[in-house]
Amino acid sequence: MKRPLPLAARLTIAFLFVAALFSVTLAAVLELLIDRQFRSYVDEVRMKKHGEIVRYFELVYAKERAWSEDSGTEIAGQAMMDGNVVALFDRNGGLLWGMDREMVELHYRMMGHPDSAYEEREYPILFGGERVGSVRVGNFTVLHLSPEDAAFRENLHRGVLAASSVGILAAVVLSFVLSRRLARPLLRTKELAERLRRGELSVRISERFGTSELDSLADALNFLAQSLEEQEKLRRQLTRDVSHELRTPLNALNALVEACIDGVMEPTTERLEDCREEIVRLAALAKDLERLSDLEGDVLALSAERLDLADAARSAARSFEPLCMRKGVTLDVRAEEGIVVSADGDKLRQVLVNLLANAVEYTPSGGAVLVTAGREGGRILLSVSDTGIGMAKEELPRIFERFYRVDRSRSRSSGGAGIGLAIVHKIVKAHGWTISAESEPGRGSRFTVEFPQA
Repeated sequence: MKRPLPLAARLTIAFLFVAALFSVTLAAVLELLIDRQFRSYVDEVRMKKHGEIVRYFELVYAKERAWSEDSGTEIAGQAMMDGNVVALFDRNGGLLWGMDREMVELHYRMMGHPDSAYEEREYPILFGGERVGSVRVGNFTVLHLSPEDAAFRENLHRGVLAASSVGILAAVVLSFVLSRRLARPLLRTKELAERLRRGELSVRISERFGTSELDSLADALNFLAQSLEEQEKLRRQLTRDVSHELRTPLNALNALVEACIDGVMEPTTERLEDCREEIVRLAALAKDLERLSDLEGDVLALSAERLDLADAARSAARSFEPLCMRKGVTLDVRAEEGIVVSADGDKLRQVLVNLLANAVEYTPSGGAVLVTAGREGGRILLSVSDTGIGMAKEELPRIFERFYRVDRSRSRSSGGAGIGLAIVHKIVKAHGWTISAESEPGRGSRFTVEFPQA
């Protein structure tokens, strides 16, 4: 298969073709204009000479008051040099004097002029306002230039040719420079793409190319590279986090089973119950991962229905009343009646359950958890707030990431696997809602879901 030409070569050829076409067209137009202007100039000179011939005969008649056979002899030599055939007629149209046309034509050919048509014009000769005769002047219609005129015209032709040559040469240089300049950004972006393909995700295009489209392309590739780099970091973090979450219960199970096998411990009911709890935690983690994977699919199936927001908030809160009573946490619901939203009922409950689970988990005994639902400033808001341990401001941008937990020690007693808020974020985003978080260390947190008015 024939290898295609590089972009720089294609641009150079295109520039050269356009420049050559422009130069040839310009030269042809200039030649046409020059010929037309010279024809006009020659016609003006010819008419001027015809006028001089007429004035000459008027002066001859004014001097002699009559015509003779020698009336035009003094002008014959100059007329032949100018390529004119002159004939004098009296007032009755009788021929008085005339030049030999064949002789003038022979002289015309000897001067190197090509064959051309012959035309004549007749002018009246006046004296005292009365016609006393006429003069007929004939010419060969091709351009009849003086040596000076011919030299000037030739210089113009050479100037046009030289200008065209210089234009083409300049086009060659400019096309080479411009093609390389235009191709360089594309080569840089190609190089970046190749390096990204090889896994070098930290590369960026830092230079500006001076063209909005090319700069936008560079920005888009830089954004792609940054996104890929962040995704790679998240992938590695996810691998470490999943490994950690699986390793902790598995290590506990392995240690307990080995101890029982070695006879160090008796497989009592309590120890078997501990094994069962670790297995339940593993099953819950696998279920959360499966749920998150479903939520991150291309299309999340939603069964939208009209739900009373107050009823949904109270129903979810009731399931946490026993846990709050055991932990000594006050749970309260303040919901405005009559607010109806369009949502998947199971998914909305899952959002509330996850937010409430986090609020209760991180609120110590004596604290309070509050669920509110209502209108505020023309917006429909659902919020879950607590008086728990809170979070630092720098932690808030990452709390919806998978496996991210403020407590990086990942003690099982301090919280779950860090999947709950990621699930909440996916459900909220799939519905077209928005979620935000506010928190302050030692004073608690507040998560707010905003619903569209429609």
